Amino acid sequence: MSGGKTSPDKLRLAERRQKAFALRKAGATFRAIASQIASEMDQPKYNDSLASKDVQFILNELTQLSIADAAEFRQMELERLDAAQIAIALPVQAGDLYAIDRWIKIIETRCKILGLYLPQAERPAREETTGEIELQLITQGRG
Repeated sequence: MSGGKTSPDKLRLAERRQKAFALRKAGATFRAIASQIASEMDQPKYNDSLASKDVQFILNELTQLSIADAAEFRQMELERLDAAQIAIALPVQAGDLYAIDRWIKIIETRCKILGLYLPQAERPAREETTGEIELQLITQGRG
């Protein structure tokens, strides 16, 4: 398929995939999807195998979007926990028991978000982080 992202062929393909997905979501079989798309979109060679591939393509795109959204949300929550830890660092270093309790709660929440309490095989994939803030807080207390 030639042309840019909005070439007529690519637009027809995207439209066909969306139509196949909408029909499948409504409960149509792949054979029924193929029949309807073949007649409505003037694609006589369209069959149930192509219908299945079109639906799978859309499902994969939706999965990738969900993964990206989850990663973005996870990162945002981790940044909020970083801010909370920074806010209570001095009271923790001074031995404030309430602040220490909050510090431990933040660590527990961070571990849950990162899936560290899950078995290794079930942990969510994530980008590497340096732990820079924790390192700074630890070294500031010893400096």
